[in-house]
Amino acid sequence: MKDRKNIIIPLIFLFVPFFTCFVYAHIHGNGLGNIFFPNSKWNDELFYYKQVETIVKYAYPRGYFGYNENRAILLSFSDWSPATYLPWAFFGMLFGWSLAAPVVYNIIMMSIALLLFALLVKPDIKKAAIMLVFYCTCTIYARYMLSIMPETACQALVIIEYAIAINFADKPSKAKLVWMTVIAFFLVLIRPYMILLLALPAFYSFKVFGCRAGVPVCLSGAASMAGYALFSKYLQAAYFGEFFLTEMLQGRGGFGDWFPVVVRMVTDGVTDEYKYIKQFAIDGMAQGGYLLVNFTILALLIICCVKPGFNKQYLPIYVIMTVSFVMMSFSVMYDLTDGTKHLLVFIIVGILLIAMAEDKYYIKCAIMLAVLLYVFVFGKVDHYEYDLPVRTVEAEKKLSYWQDIFSEKLELNYSKIPDFENNIAWDSEADYSVMYPLPAGMGISCVQTGYMYYNFDDLKSRYILTTSDGAIASLCADKHYKKLGEYENAVVYQRY
Repeated sequence: MKDRKNIIIPLIFLFVPFFTCFVYAHIHGNGLGNIFFPNSKWNDELFYYKQVETIVKYAYPRGYFGYNENRAILLSFSDWSPATYLPWAFFGMLFGWSLAAPVVYNIIMMSIALLLFALLVKPDIKKAAIMLVFYCTCTIYARYMLSIMPETACQALVIIEYAIAINFADKPSKAKLVWMTVIAFFLVLIRPYMILLLALPAFYSFKVFGCRAGVPVCLSGAASMAGYALFSKYLQAAYFGEFFLTEMLQGRGGFGDWFPVVVRMVTDGVTDEYKYIKQFAIDGMAQGGYLLVNFTILALLIICCVKPGFNKQYLPIYVIMTVSFVMMSFSVMYDLTDGTKHLLVFIIVGILLIAMAEDKYYIKCAIMLAVLLYVFVFGKVDHYEYDLPVRTVEAEKKLSYWQDIFSEKLELNYSKIPDFENNIAWDSEADYSVMYPLPAGMGISCVQTGYMYYNFDDLKSRYILTTSDGAIASLCADKHYKKLGEYENAVVYQRY
């Protein structure tokens, strides 16, 4: 009976991601086969998709991904670390890359993560059932699996990291320590705040093996941050504006100069958190819901950590990491409406840890489930965050039209790479979905309309995508640029 349980629980965990995606797709989009990314409201997905396509086929872009025709020092990916694309690119090189591929690979990554969690943590039937109820209730995870966003890959790796840590706490080994360090190292290359995750291998290395193991783990953290810094400097194009407030770093003098700045940044962050949660209650603002769930998890886990005789050190480490992330992000980030989705990485681990906590088990689980149901099931819906891009006849016609245009009239110059001759300047007001059929390797520069208008004669990209009835189209006509195609309110010109 025990052997059967040891097989059944991991198998259920393995298939749950597919089940949640199947149900979510049928509720929101008439089935998995009806998801159609060229109809997506998230323009980030276009950049992710095309850059992975480029890596799979050529290893790096033939043109320049960037903003207002800026570029990195070497090559040119957009403002995200090239490491972000590697999980998808790995699967893409093995099995191919297409519009259907991201969903398949996302489900595979999350399935592997939950399978490993079940195998390494070995939850009993009660805890496994609670974990699955929590996970299925958090519909946002199915939404991101059904997208071309890197959240699922990051979430899967963090789940694996914590599964190894929990297993290590019972049965320490150097191999597990190495795997925790490697995963944390890679995650830092994707997103630098993941340096917080290095607290797990660092703590256990010093505790179990001493300085001989702890120092190398800490050095790996420094190396990963250096790696991200090099990626950012040489391979990534800068975004339109700054992501982070830098008043404290720009300050001069002693304690009296920068301390008031820190206090103001923190108090502003706390005020924003309250506003977001309040806004969720009013109109379903997704980011406020994430915060509410996150604070509930923290409160319940802190209660666990202060219990006499407590000995599961990975719980306070999780609390410290999450609090640190929340304080950093809400104190120093400019745009929190986008940045709050990074909380989902901590939330998915948090709900699994809540399901494992023993003290006053059913009370804590009931509170957690009530909050999850309120936020993800019965609360007001943020349609921008939750709606799926669905296939329509008109969207398919548009994609087919531009596929024919680009295959006939666009060409890449392989003698000079990367080069702006293999680039399209995308007027930020134009329909970005028409660029999905661009040739693999073609660079895309998102250019603000005003910048494009006032710097029109200085543009470097060979092609321009703009609106048919806008001022940029008039400038292109005045210059007698060759019109390659026009559909609805989108038009593409060739400059030279």
